[in-house]
Amino acid sequence: PMFHQASSRTARRGFLIGAAGAAVVCSFAVCPGASVSAGPLRGPNILWIVTDDHRPDSLGCTGPSWLKTPHMDRIARRGVLFRHAFSQCPICTPSRSSMITGRYCHSIGVTAMGAGQRLGPNAPYLTRPLQAEGYHLINVGKKLPSPKIFDIEIGAQGYDDPGATPYKLKPPFEGMEKELGVLHLNKQCPVIVAGRHPLPASRTEPAITINNAIALVRKGLKSPFLLRVSIMAPHVPVLPPEPFDTMYDAAEMPFEPPTDEELAGAPRWEREALRKLQGSVHLTKRDVQRARACYFGLVSHMDREIGRLMAEIEQLGLLEDMLVVVTSDQGWCLGEHGVFGKRCFYEQSAGAILIISWPGHVPEGKVINDPVELVGVMPTMLDAGGIKLPPNVQGASLLPLIRGEQDAPDAVFSEIDFSKSMYPCLRMPNSRRVMVRTRHWKMSYFIERVGDARDGDLYNLTNDPEERRNLWKDKTYADVVARLEARVMQWDEETKH
Repeated sequence: PMFHQASSRTARRGFLIGAAGAAVVCSFAVCPGASVSAGPLRGPNILWIVTDDHRPDSLGCTGPSWLKTPHMDRIARRGVLFRHAFSQCPICTPSRSSMITGRYCHSIGVTAMGAGQRLGPNAPYLTRPLQAEGYHLINVGKKLPSPKIFDIEIGAQGYDDPGATPYKLKPPFEGMEKELGVLHLNKQCPVIVAGRHPLPASRTEPAITINNAIALVRKGLKSPFLLRVSIMAPHVPVLPPEPFDTMYDAAEMPFEPPTDEELAGAPRWEREALRKLQGSVHLTKRDVQRARACYFGLVSHMDREIGRLMAEIEQLGLLEDMLVVVTSDQGWCLGEHGVFGKRCFYEQSAGAILIISWPGHVPEGKVINDPVELVGVMPTMLDAGGIKLPPNVQGASLLPLIRGEQDAPDAVFSEIDFSKSMYPCLRMPNSRRVMVRTRHWKMSYFIERVGDARDGDLYNLTNDPEERRNLWKDKTYADVVARLEARVMQWDEETKH
């Protein structure tokens, strides 16, 4: 068993799930004092873990074997790992809005982070069908950029850590930047990309979020429930606490800087706008390696906290029948392509973590390499609960694909509208950029422009998986560009409303 599963079947299903406030222990023994009242359960209890700016190759099961993420790796071994999941926008607010509605970003009017880019009270939230079928909804951690749609909401909409903001240390730690090795990206975007957290590991945002989730689970949750635990890591400030700040040796951190040819071949908007905001070519290789080591250290810290929650859930006997979904909102470039951050469509940025575990209902240890979309995450939850999808849902349940009953989509899509950006240096007219990604090709361009102003990029993922050679201007691939552009226009028309 992956988490030393408790044996009491009585504890797995119930109308009320409660427990005495026993401490979490590594043995995962059955929690003394746990009690459950028997009762019907229409659908599975659901645990949805959402991480923030968590790139798809930053788990031991998706990236280098030296990455220490044993708890998320165990969840993957208990279920299905999607190696090529994609966010519907490579930035958090639109991506999360798409997931919670099961609709593409342009169809709900949230395509950027900026003024007015948030869902209103009448948006087609997929929490409502769950509530209508008796699900109790709880959100712990980072809230959605929307009105209250969960029965219980604990957390903040912005970054909420006692030690630092994304840009600076909080009082009384302001004068400790040198001591803590704090590294800012640049003057234009001075986010903290490396350093040590000023507080112990038990007092960081991931620890606080998990503590709140554990407290609710111990207190008792009405079944069936959806418990959404949203952790703001490894989002900036990238400040892993001790001992995670030294878990990975920066000097040994693999990193191959982009070549001059690669940098020159990128789309014009990337060279002249994106790199102004979040470029990394000015950083030394040592700085980039240190930032990467800190990022992965923060991921490992977050993984340990997730392990504490999983242990508590198992102690209560809930894990065996629970649908567990782990997603990130999108990824994060760590110096690849001369970029540090998101807002672009490289695999490290537009890609996301996606794991689905549901014992007895989905196979264990399955890996799906076909591209899929996060817009299908909540339709999958409704499908698992036997709940009919509302007619306006655009995402598709992933369960038929998992069970081999349906083929993967021929293409996946992502988008971002820079005309609505919160950053003036990125704000341009007619700058909605769309990505289409198949198994072998990826292309993005400004869909509202014509001719050279489309400013596209095209990558042959079979021959160039690291996306270093932009083929957009190579006439040899004009037919590929035309075919993919036609697919984009078809998708855009079919999903407008």
